[in-house]
Amino acid sequence: MGKIQYEIIENIAKITTKYDEIQVNLMKWGSNPAKYDIRKWSFDGEPLKGFTLSEDELLELYRELKWNLDDSEDEDLLDDELPFPIDDEESEEPREEEIDFRKFVIHSDMSSCNRKGHDCEEINARIYVFSSSAGMQEYVIDAYYCEDCKAYYISESVYNALKQKGNLMCQVFTPQSFEEYKKESNYGANFLPEGILHIAGYNVGQADNLSADERRKILEYIMESGLLKKNEILFRLNEFIKSKESIPNMELAVSKWKADRDWLRGYSSAGKRLVGIKYIIAD
Repeated sequence: MGKIQYEIIENIAKITTKYDEIQVNLMKWGSNPAKYDIRKWSFDGEPLKGFTLSEDELLELYRELKWNLDDSEDEDLLDDELPFPIDDEESEEPREEEIDFRKFVIHSDMSSCNRKGHDCEEINARIYVFSSSAGMQEYVIDAYYCEDCKAYYISESVYNALKQKGNLMCQVFTPQSFEEYKKESNYGANFLPEGILHIAGYNVGQADNLSADERRKILEYIMESGLLKKNEILFRLNEFIKSKESIPNMELAVSKWKADRDWLRGYSSAGKRLVGIKYIIAD
């Protein structure tokens, strides 16, 4: 049986070691389409062990390596640009999309959509993350929008990096749970107010033990982002208080709700507007 024929279309990178070379090439093996090839080569030009990657797989590998090796956590949160061009065509800058709780975001790769031939577009998306130490922080991340799914996708590496920074101002699904959610009768309907409060991280439980300032920053975010109006939150807080104030061991929670209600009654918006992500689906 003869050797598989190959054609090196472009040599991208080369690392020389004591015993061989490690090369990154764009190349064709046999009659297969060209792919990115990472492998060792002997000094007499014979290919050794290695593997091939599609363009999407190469980008995902680059993302993972960048996240794990980059010492600067505060630099661009998601820079998908490779240190070498992947094609000769000029690409347009991805459009920027403001994503809120009324849109669906899937935390997963695009393999399922690619297999189905879906119409997908690369975009820049804004997301807000809340932490007790840093407060509300805005990040611009790379994402994909699938027209067929009517949903947004972010990679696992980006999602994990955001989680380390605090509470994402969005709801998180696995792909499986998202499929189950789509079967529910209220799929696509607006969230109930208590659902938005919970997703955004507002709670008075002792486990999280949010301070008054932290709780109110979350409430301010909910109002300024347009997710809920002031009177909607006030109504929900009153419902919490009425339903729990006669229950033993709920005194502390009720006192926090009352304090937040009193603060909210005197709150005046400064007119700014924030936008967050609605749904993220995690692997």
